[in-house]
Amino acid sequence: MYAVEPGDNFGWSDREGPFVAQNRQIFPLPEDDAEQFFTYPVAAYDHNRDSGRAGFGSFDNTGRIRGVTVTGDPAQEPVVQPSVTITGGGGEVTTEETVDVTGEADPGSTGWRKDVEAVYAELQNSEGRKVVGREVPVTDGTFATSFDVSAFEPGDYTIKVSVRSKGHGNASDTESVRVVSPPVTDRVDLRVSARAQCWGEEAVVAVHVVNQDGHRADIRATTSLADKKWSGVADGQAVYHGFRSGSADVEAGTLTVAGYAFYDGVGHYQRYQVEHEAVSCS
Repeated sequence: MYAVEPGDNFGWSDREGPFVAQNRQIFPLPEDDAEQFFTYPVAAYDHNRDSGRAGFGSFDNTGRIRGVTVTGDPAQEPVVQPSVTITGGGGEVTTEETVDVTGEADPGSTGWRKDVEAVYAELQNSEGRKVVGREVPVTDGTFATSFDVSAFEPGDYTIKVSVRSKGHGNASDTESVRVVSPPVTDRVDLRVSARAQCWGEEAVVAVHVVNQDGHRADIRATTSLADKKWSGVADGQAVYHGFRSGSADVEAGTLTVAGYAFYDGVGHYQRYQVEHEAVSCS
C-alpha cells in the first residue's frame, strides 16, 4: 500500500514491496538503495497465507467522507482445495467379476465445476491409457460405480478418479487393480479329429470338433499355420475349419484344441493334442 505523490517511482519490476526482485525471487535492498530514489509501500503483505490475502483501498473524493482513505483486507479463511479419495476398488478381480469403485470427493471452496456434483472415474491400462471411463454422481460427498471387465485382457490396471472445481483446478486419486482369469478346474469334454487333405492342389489341415460337455464352451484350435476360435459353442454342436497352407505339401505334425466353459460359478478347461499325417497335393 503506497502513499502516492506525483513523480513517485515504485520500482516495478526491479522491486517487489520493500525488496529487490530478480528471477522471481526477492532479496534485501542494496546499501546504495537510497541513491536510486525508489518509493516503498507504507504497508505490505508477504506471501505467507497467515498474514492476509491482499490489501485493498479506496479514496473518496466526491461523497460524504471526501478526503478519507478506506483500507482493509478480505476474509482470511483458508482456501480449501478440491480433494478425492478412493476408499474401495483396488486389489484383484477375475474377468467374471466387476471392479467396484467407491470413494469420497469434495470440490473445495469454489464449488463444483459447472455446478455438476460428479467425479470422473476411469480404468487405465499398464501404459496409462484410458480403457473405459464415465462421469459418476456424488451424493453427500460420496460416490460409487462399477466397471465390467469381462472383455479385458488379464493384467495390471489403474483406477483413477478425478474431481473438478470451479476455481482451484483438479484433484485425483489412483488405486491399482489386477484383472485375472477365473479359476479353472475339471475338464471340458470335446471330441476332436484332424487330418491333412487336399483342396485342389493346395494342402490343408482340417479340424473337426464336437462339444459333448453338456454346456456351452469356447473352443480354440492352434496349428503351425494359424489359429481359429469359436465362442459359445452349444452342447452337441460341431465346428469345422480348414487351415490352408498356401502350398501343395504339409508335413506331419500336431495341433492343439482347447476348450473352456464356465458354469456353477466354476471355470472348466481341457486341452487336447491331436496328430495329423503329411499330405502332398502336387
